[in-house]
Amino acid sequence: MNAGFTKLYGYEFDEFKEFVGKNMFECTSYPELQNLIDKCKETKESVVYASLNKRKDGTSLWIQTTLTPIFDDVGEIKQYVAIDSDITTLKEQEEEIKKRTQEIIVHRDQLKEALNKLSELEGFKESMTGMIVHDLKNHLNSIIAFSSQMVSENNLKRIHQAGKQMLNMVLNILDVQKFEKTEVKLETNIHNVQIVVKNALDDVSLLIDEKSIHVENKITSHVQSKFDYDIILRVLVNILTNAIKYTPSNGRIILDYDKTKEDSKEMVVVSVRDTGQGIPKDMIAKIFDKFSQVEAKKSGMARSTGLGLSFCKMVVEAHTGKIWADSELGEGTTFFFSLPLVNTEKEHDAEEVELVEEIKEDMDVDELTHEEKEILKPYVEKLLSSDISEFSFNLTVIDEIKSLKLESEAFMHWLNKLEAAFYNLNAKASDELLNKCKN
Repeated sequence: MNAGFTKLYGYEFDEFKEFVGKNMFECTSYPELQNLIDKCKETKESVVYASLNKRKDGTSLWIQTTLTPIFDDVGEIKQYVAIDSDITTLKEQEEEIKKRTQEIIVHRDQLKEALNKLSELEGFKESMTGMIVHDLKNHLNSIIAFSSQMVSENNLKRIHQAGKQMLNMVLNILDVQKFEKTEVKLETNIHNVQIVVKNALDDVSLLIDEKSIHVENKITSHVQSKFDYDIILRVLVNILTNAIKYTPSNGRIILDYDKTKEDSKEMVVVSVRDTGQGIPKDMIAKIFDKFSQVEAKKSGMARSTGLGLSFCKMVVEAHTGKIWADSELGEGTTFFFSLPLVNTEKEHDAEEVELVEEIKEDMDVDELTHEEKEILKPYVEKLLSSDISEFSFNLTVIDEIKSLKLESEAFMHWLNKLEAAFYNLNAKASDELLNKCKN
């Protein structure tokens, strides 16, 4: 042991023997020392190893030890000389290099992933531009072609539906962006699922007729759910449009519903089943991704922007529901989506009674004038002759009443109550209001 050793470790020789050890095995933390000594004996050459050690003051230091054999006169090893060098700074630099290298690898992988995404987006942009132009062209061609033959009422309906389909596609593009930025505020209210399904079927009726598709609608009960009516209507139109596209002529589409629990919440599950070609199992999980499509050329399916189902997923999840699909090649596909189930029959009856009593109290105070009742008479008769479930018809009549521009406080109060009654499919309340107007 020399002065350099004392300076390196901070120990005098006697201290080192007492507190650290009397031989090399006691002095080092290097676990493979015996193997190195055996190698040194065998090769009769110096060996080098690194180990983490402690100074007298308790601080750590990395040591590189060069172990060199010393030979006697006959060439046998009589002892070893160990030369220790402080490589702490070098080790710290190595660790820093490792850390930086790992960071570089992570950044490289992130950049690689970002580059792949940019490449994909560039491809999506090109294909989407082509598909949007294709879809817009088809709908515009329909509008132009049918508008040149205005003699037929059926052609007017075709123009109307082609325009609505084009608008729906544009709204899908806009709303997907809004949902991604969380800019969409849902206007939820209690609605009858049967009514929104019926209206969605009306919106795609000409598409159904063109392919002579048989539609079986099993959603006949007054199932109540809380949702944004206009947006869920578009969800149904999107799903039905897909089903029509991929169902062959003279095929079938079946709509049904069920009630279930999701995370202890009562939900209504709407299903739309077609008899089309079906979707490969490995594609099912991808169909709700933005821009995703089952390969159109291979499957014989119509082209589209690939935003419809992505929009549906965002909407349903915003309503705390779920959307999924099940498919068998050659047999067809079923799409399911769930919405919160509300208003059991008992609860609905209680609400009806409460609203009717409220109407009786209010209308005793705010009576319509005789002149107002005479003006409203033909509209009241229309509404009394219709069923509460004829949602579109009833609201059309309500809009006609609004256009009368009667402005008395009693009239506005009566109209607001009437509109709420029809929106909530509350037959008792609507009848009470209409009969008040007749008396």
